[in-house]
Amino acid sequence: MNNQHLISGPIQGLSVSANAAQFEHAVQELCQQEICPRKCGIPIVDELRDKIVQKAGLYGFRSLDIIFKKFDLNNDKTLSKKELDAGMRELGIEPTQFELDTIMRHFDSNDDGRVSRREFVEGLSTKMGEDRRSLIFDLYNLVFQACDGEMTVPKMVALCDMAQHPLVCSGRQQEAGARIALARAWDLPDDHVIDKHEFVQFWADVSAAVADDDYFELMIRNPWHLAGGKGVSQNTSCRRVVVVHTDGRQTTEVVKNDLGIGPHDQDTMLRLLQIQGVIDARAVQPIA
Repeated sequence: MNNQHLISGPIQGLSVSANAAQFEHAVQELCQQEICPRKCGIPIVDELRDKIVQKAGLYGFRSLDIIFKKFDLNNDKTLSKKELDAGMRELGIEPTQFELDTIMRHFDSNDDGRVSRREFVEGLSTKMGEDRRSLIFDLYNLVFQACDGEMTVPKMVALCDMAQHPLVCSGRQQEAGARIALARAWDLPDDHVIDKHEFVQFWADVSAAVADDDYFELMIRNPWHLAGGKGVSQNTSCRRVVVVHTDGRQTTEVVKNDLGIGPHDQDTMLRLLQIQGVIDARAVQPIA
């Protein structure tokens, strides 16, 4: 049904204020930030983590297996101190003997003089805080629903609004390139159905590469149309619509959590608005 003829007259809430301009500037500044990993407090370990993100980008901690294999010169699935030293130098880090001893102790949790793949991955990873974990659980629920309960990499990548990603907004990546990078980072067959554990682990790895909480939250909320957030990290990608109420009033509303919903899917938008408490809407029109 085309309800365009129902929309008439001035709409409240569409004026651009000084506060809105300041907010937009703050978001742009946040998007321009360089990505750097969270710190663990051990300088030589943090330097290695920095190098991994510099070399491999946002999804650097998804490639720890590849990095481990490159360090493992004799292919025995463990790293000696000599191999660890050579691998770090290959990345451009020149550890002193003290730093090498320090990082070896950090990785070698069972004191056998070797670093296993598990020790290497765990030694470079960081635990997600509760706020980030809660955010990822909310994201899982939204994407799971948008994928009709069967999440695969192609489905998720198709749903993601990459134009809203901070790396794309800042001009550091093209939308198509960001989409390809996301798909490759999962490193799964197209028909593999992703479970909750895999989903949370993926974003925990991404979280390890992003120190700034606001940047991480914005990176989750806007590309995935996940409503909520405060300040500079609040969602701004969910669709704004003009709502015609049953009494003829017109208001502007935000259709929250509208991942995968097209601009002409009025029935779904009306259903979501009802869930949000806008129970007397009879027509909607997206705002360009």
